[in-house]
Amino acid sequence: MNDRCYVSENQRHQPELALACLKLLSVMTKPIDARDTNPIVGSLIKVVAFDAVGTLIYAEPSVSATYCRVLNELSGGPVDEAFVRRVLGMRLAERSSHENLRTNEITERQYWYDLIAELVPDANRVNACFDSLYLHFGIASNWRCYNDVAGTLSALKSAGLQLVLASNFDERLNAVCAGLEELQGISSVIISSEVGWRKPAPTFFDIVCQQTNCRPEEILFVGDDLINDIHGAKQAGMTTAWIDRKGEPPGAIFGSADERAAISTHQMRTLLELIPDASGSVAG
Repeated sequence: MNDRCYVSENQRHQPELALACLKLLSVMTKPIDARDTNPIVGSLIKVVAFDAVGTLIYAEPSVSATYCRVLNELSGGPVDEAFVRRVLGMRLAERSSHENLRTNEITERQYWYDLIAELVPDANRVNACFDSLYLHFGIASNWRCYNDVAGTLSALKSAGLQLVLASNFDERLNAVCAGLEELQGISSVIISSEVGWRKPAPTFFDIVCQQTNCRPEEILFVGDDLINDIHGAKQAGMTTAWIDRKGEPPGAIFGSADERAAISTHQMRTLLELIPDASGSVAG
């Protein structure tokens, strides 16, 4: 069932979904899974801030597949996809742990240029590879929303919550979001390159509060990255929900007290299903 069908078939259930979402946002800061029977308590959440890549959207074809296609065409030699995945994973992990979290558009372009140069053996071919890849990931049709996004965002918006995107990305994300129908309920897009700081910098989360005109305790931050999203938002005083799109067992990789204090689930829709009053509405 696609998201549009999901929303349309549940139009008659919008009041129940809205109530369910309000209950969802009244969360306890502890790990939960589908076996929990009563994980909800009162709160004052007014804003839901979502990470973008890995939380709401994903590249299609995948990032590594696209890199391999472009590099095989333009780099002058065959490229091993396993090597590409390994380099991408290492470089992104290193960046998350870097002490200098200041950024801007120039910094972001240089970061991706340097990464691509590491994968291209012929220095004379780096520019062509970079231009093609940078353009590719700025086009909305090369991205998809996860199946549970449209219904969840619709229900949250119907519940009166302000929805914002808060992402480590660059200006290309504006065009991507504008081109994805499922994200039209997002009221504002907060991008690291435009505000000058990358998650998990405390200043990034301060800016989320400023731009939404809310206190940290009034914001639920939803993301897939335990360092950038969950740890950063918890340190800022926000309630957090970890969306595990990779299927790790709940609690399997929680290390710190901050990370164990996050709600954990594999799909956003599961958060609604955890609420007995909402389960019938979601499935109806």
